[in-house]
Amino acid sequence: MNTVWIGDVNLSEGRLKICVPLTAVSQDDLSLCAKAAALEPASQILEWRADWYADLKKKDGIRNGLNQIRACGRRIPVLFTIRTKEEGGEISLDDTVYTALIREAIEAGADAVDVELSKGSVVLNAVLTAAHRHGIPVIASSHNFQKTPETEKMMEILCSMKNAGADVCKLAVMPNSRADVLSLLTVSCQFHEKYPETPLITMSMGKTGVISRVCGEFCGSVLTFGTVGRASAPGQLAAEELGEILNVLHRSQK
Repeated sequence: MNTVWIGDVNLSEGRLKICVPLTAVSQDDLSLCAKAAALEPASQILEWRADWYADLKKKDGIRNGLNQIRACGRRIPVLFTIRTKEEGGEISLDDTVYTALIREAIEAGADAVDVELSKGSVVLNAVLTAAHRHGIPVIASSHNFQKTPETEKMMEILCSMKNAGADVCKLAVMPNSRADVLSLLTVSCQFHEKYPETPLITMSMGKTGVISRVCGEFCGSVLTFGTVGRASAPGQLAAEELGEILNVLHRSQK
């Protein structure tokens, strides 16, 4: 597997990593969320879900937000994400503004950035160029909050990310049955076996899909999301209990 670092966290080896989402609206709220996450030993990466943030488009809003996170009490790498309404987030942005805001986060010192595959090749290439110029990885992502696509379609989505040059490929889908969860896990295994060099993040959302958030190491996934406070997607477990589960599963595979 290609070695991919988010800050000082190596995604490419060891146990499934835990990323804690920060869904704060104000600077004060962001500071409180970051400090709470920093106090949780299981927190390894923070995902700043900036689509929640009221000051996102204000001058220096992103830089000030990152500074609030940096002051949380311990150094934790930050993944910068703007999740659009089209993919289950809190904001709609045209491509120009979306790209500019991600570039601003890169310039301000984010340790990794997320870009939605649905934004198209122009946006994805612009983000990849800017991020790689600063030596940080890009997670290409796709989210379906309505259903789990056919296995062929899910594989096609992941391959599109890989072929576009993404450092990490992320796919999140909503199951309507337990069979849907198995379909997602099967695709994860197949992709990992075919392209073992490409780090992968996959999850089946909601209560039905919780098992997918803990068995990623077995299926080739490198990162999962755990909460300290408010969740950013349905089915996320508390980071503390998630860490305990992952430690047990990791030891069992040695």
